[in-house]
Amino acid sequence: MNAVVDGIRLVSALLAVDRLKIHRSCKGLIAEVPGYSWSESHAERGEDVPVKADDHGVDALRYGCATTRALWQQRIPLALAA
Repeated sequence: MNAVVDGIRLVSALLAVDRLKIHRSCKGLIAEVPGYSWSESHAERGEDVPVKADDHGVDALRYGCATTRALWQQRIPLALAA
């Protein structure tokens, strides 16, 4: 699960510093993003776990960013812990 949380942080950081853009033609992904949320029951136990519902596009985005990081990380500076 740690890899999922790290991937979410990575995508979030890329979006926050305007280094990741989502094209308007990615309608499914854009529709999923607002619904991506954390499990309240897990949060009560101190765990960061995303809700697994209607998240295929967001998961693909996270996976794509995380698995290609070695290819782009030297060109896109981020103040992130490895």
